[in-house]
Amino acid sequence: MSSSASCDIPSHFGREKSPSRHAARRLGESRCPDERAHHFVDSYADTYDLVEDLVVPDGVPEAAATVLRTARELLRQSYYCYEFSTVAVMHSLIAVEIVLRDRIPDWARNRCTSSSSRAPTRHPHGPAGGVPR
Repeated sequence: MSSSASCDIPSHFGREKSPSRHAARRLGESRCPDERAHHFVDSYADTYDLVEDLVVPDGVPEAAATVLRTARELLRQSYYCYEFSTVAVMHSLIAVEIVLRDRIPDWARNRCTSSSSRAPTRHPHGPAGGVPR
């Protein structure tokens, strides 16, 4: 699908402030899929099946649920821009951090102080980076 003739984006793409869902769907169908998308799905419609099992568990804080839903949508959009799949993974890690902060008291503070307490008190190569004698 590297032929630009079959994958031209309409000249008005991105100029509308808030296109209707129907117009947005038409624009989405006219975009070129990323060459690597065929490794996972055959068409954009198949992306719905791809993310079908990625459900937000009950009891997750709303902030994490929102991040997870965004990650799921980014994964679907990676059909057009493969790098979005990497962003989706990073978004899901943000959701994990949100849940950890919610479930473990003082998680962020303990995480930062535990590594600094193990830090050496003086530079291993002596003062100012020189070699010790």
